[in-house]
Amino acid sequence: VVTTIVHCIHGSVVTTIVHCIHGSVVTTIALCIHGPVVTTIVHCIHGSVVTTIVHCIHGSVVTTIVHCIHGSVVTTIVHCIHGSVVTTIVHCIHGSGVCH
Repeated sequence: VVTTIVHCIHGSVVTTIVHCIHGSVVTTIALCIHGPVVTTIVHCIHGSVVTTIVHCIHGSVVTTIVHCIHGSVVTTIVHCIHGSVVTTIVHCIHGSGVCH
């Protein structure tokens, strides 16, 4: 297991990055706080599966994006909460087919 941690404070911006290699699994986590905006990114490579998650809190808006590549299947999920409005979008590409 190889783990690298980077922590940076630059004025009002606080950034932390964690990178971990464990066998065939490579995981990267980034956390950024910039005033009222909190952003978290998780990226994971596990064999042929590549997953990326982005989570952002900006005031009353919470956005989550999940992107996954697994062989010939590419899936993207966008979830957003803005006040009382909740929106979810699912997009999937499977071979030559596209589903929403």
